[in-house]
Amino acid sequence: MNNALENLKDNNTLRWLEGLPPGYFAVAMASGILSIAFDMIGQTLLAEGLFMAALLTWVIMLGLSAWRLWRFPQAVKIDLLNIRRVFAFFTLVVSTNVVGILLHQHGYPQLALACWAFAFVVWSLLLYLSFSVLTFLTHPHTVNVVHGDWLTSIIATQSLVLLGVMVAP
Repeated sequence: MNNALENLKDNNTLRWLEGLPPGYFAVAMASGILSIAFDMIGQTLLAEGLFMAALLTWVIMLGLSAWRLWRFPQAVKIDLLNIRRVFAFFTLVVSTNVVGILLHQHGYPQLALACWAFAFVVWSLLLYLSFSVLTFLTHPHTVNVVHGDWLTSIIATQSLVLLGVMVAP
């Protein structure tokens, strides 16, 4: 059995997982935001479909990300210490909070609180890590590293507040 697992790693079958971009959580994030918007304008069928898509995408991405962390921890470390990729991890925070908002709206306040707590821990760690990478691991030739992913840290903070207000006692 162990040889079969080693063969999987050796024959490049799982290379797609090793290179899985952390920003793919944006799919769940966008689907969830659209679900909330369609619900606000009374398009219940679209809202429910997008809610299911957001939830499913979020769960799949959590599973794939956990598998990637377990199977390829060095690749995750490289992404976390790469100033051009670290801010993409904030899509995990935003998508978790968006899913939490949707779960709260669907009558699952305990699950929403769990989402908020998980997102808060990840946000706290990422906030310090990403700005430490930006401050201490930036070289003079990489000064122009701020791009759209950087703004995701701001959106993550806003989403944390929005869900926090909903789950606060």
